Amino acid sequence: MKRLYFFTEQLDYANQISEHLHINDIHNHQIQILTKDEQGFLTRYLHGKTYFHRLDLMRASERGFLVGLALASLVLIFILVKPQLATLINSTLAIMTFGLVTLFCTWLGAMLGFTYSNHQLAKFKDVIGDQGCHLILIDVPYKDEKRVRYLIDLLNEHQLAATHQTFVQPCHRHFNTGY
Repeated sequence: MKRLYFFTEQLDYANQISEHLHINDIHNHQIQILTKDEQGFLTRYLHGKTYFHRLDLMRASERGFLVGLALASLVLIFILVKPQLATLINSTLAIMTFGLVTLFCTWLGAMLGFTYSNHQLAKFKDVIGDQGCHLILIDVPYKDEKRVRYLIDLLNEHQLAATHQTFVQPCHRHFNTGY
């Protein structure tokens, strides 16, 4: 899947784009709109980003999971290297320790994710907040990307802001900006 980001000046344009895409078999869950005008957003029945999408919860918890795996592996290696500890701790307890450390770090990463805005949306925050633009996010399969771009180009009421993969990569910061 690929995510396309478009800016539009008016919420009515976002509504037209959404309706145009619905007619052409792009489903409601594939189109999300981020705007400062929450009241106008609700009256048009547009699909917006949820609270969890606005936060960096997934990326932070995946990073926590990776840190937990590394830390749990170090603890397990330390237990195996020390013969005194290896005789005191059986394999079931070692596996439980490995799992608990990994789960704790994943949970800790998720809690940290609640404190940060979504890293993909953070770069658009000033455009949405200060300039009053509306951001349309469209998730499309790779094979449909050109068709969706063509459909939106027909309306001529937008500006392509960026594209990226929807596959979450916890340590990757690459972003193709179009503006």
